[in-house]
Amino acid sequence: MSLHFERPRLAVHVQARVHVADGATHVALFDPRTNLVAQIGLDDWHLVQQADGTRDLDALCLVAARLGIDAREASIAGLFAELAEAGMIADGLAPSLRAPPVPRAAPPAPDTPLEVLPDFALTCDGRGACCRFYGSVAFAPVEALRGRLHAAELSLPVADADLFVPVSGAQIDSPDEALAVALVDGRCAFLDPAQRCAIHAKSGIDAKPAACRVYPGAFVHDGVAVRASLAPECACIFASQGVAGGDPLVPGGAATVAALDPQIAFLEVPDPVPLSLRATAPRSALRAWSRSVHDVARRADRDAAAWAWALADAIEATGELGPVDVAPASMDGVDDWLVAFREAVTGAATTQEAHRGASDLSRQVARWAADALATGAPRAAPASPADEGFYLAALAFGHRLAIEGRPIARGLRDRATRILVARAMATVPAPVDPAAAHPLALVEAATRNLGIGGYADDLPSLA
Repeated sequence: MSLHFERPRLAVHVQARVHVADGATHVALFDPRTNLVAQIGLDDWHLVQQADGTRDLDALCLVAARLGIDAREASIAGLFAELAEAGMIADGLAPSLRAPPVPRAAPPAPDTPLEVLPDFALTCDGRGACCRFYGSVAFAPVEALRGRLHAAELSLPVADADLFVPVSGAQIDSPDEALAVALVDGRCAFLDPAQRCAIHAKSGIDAKPAACRVYPGAFVHDGVAVRASLAPECACIFASQGVAGGDPLVPGGAATVAALDPQIAFLEVPDPVPLSLRATAPRSALRAWSRSVHDVARRADRDAAAWAWALADAIEATGELGPVDVAPASMDGVDDWLVAFREAVTGAATTQEAHRGASDLSRQVARWAADALATGAPRAAPASPADEGFYLAALAFGHRLAIEGRPIARGLRDRATRILVARAMATVPAPVDPAAAHPLALVEAATRNLGIGGYADDLPSLA
């Protein structure tokens, strides 16, 4: 048997993740372009790692023998043929450099002022929901090295050689390339049985990966200041409302960017800001509008989903960022958005169930959302108006709707839809997990984690 390609390698866009699911270890290969997932064993993964675009079938057979893998020529060829059929294999050496990074604006100057989400401090419940939900937990190379040193003192169900893999592709192409840690029933491998980070427990918070230290903070430069807000993806965020104490989003008394962790990645509001398919606005106009949306949303005195829909209606009708204290809308057209979300999350649930264990929170939430949209009541009265109001307030204050690559009007309709999805989830049986107390946080996280953020991209504008 011959290979589809002379010298195969895993395509650089494919994301490999080591999973320990219900006690068995496998590697999931995810293609973000098609949402396809292929599941292979560790021996097959070790062969894929050796297929770097320089080895033909004969060489791969020799490598298999050297690694002690009992694989015949036909089975090796069959493995790569199946992956090629799935669009996950490329031929020959990868380019000397991966695709150039998307140009990023220069980081804000150290004296750029900070504007911090008002009246919020985070109280972590220590139950590890943020460590149990995401498909990728990224470590910088030095952080991975530190993690390996900790792993030597822990009883992890993953071999050291398989503990980290490249974030994409099968080979490490750059010494500063981030690595993704193995997942055990959907949890970061370093989450201990008490749901605490073993790295944090051993060496303190500063030893944790930078992304974990900053989470759930989000820092967005709008040309005047950096808004310090958050991604409302964790139940602790909602549970922290009105609770005394907690940790601030930025160090106490911080007034400028100079006081922030130097590893924070800043996002920047585009100028002009897309409002709809036909209109834009200067980002200077966004600052006052975002703050006004925040202030009205925090009052939680109206139906948040219908109000967000009304704001989208107003923007598409006028082409402007106008007054925000508008009456909630009837939400004409939202059923199409709900259908699109249901189709996307149902497909994601099926994919999750094919390679994740039964106790995996990501798998449970995908199925919960899919079943809720099939049998639940998305138009039910909100179970927690305060959650919904705070959700919109945090997103608006942090300019989140302006940095997602879509017009603000569509972003508002998207978030109105997510609120209704969470309402439907609250009307059907939930997973037995503390995180389920705030379904809106799980919807927000799942939309990103499951790769379904583009669920409504094919829906027409309602303008």
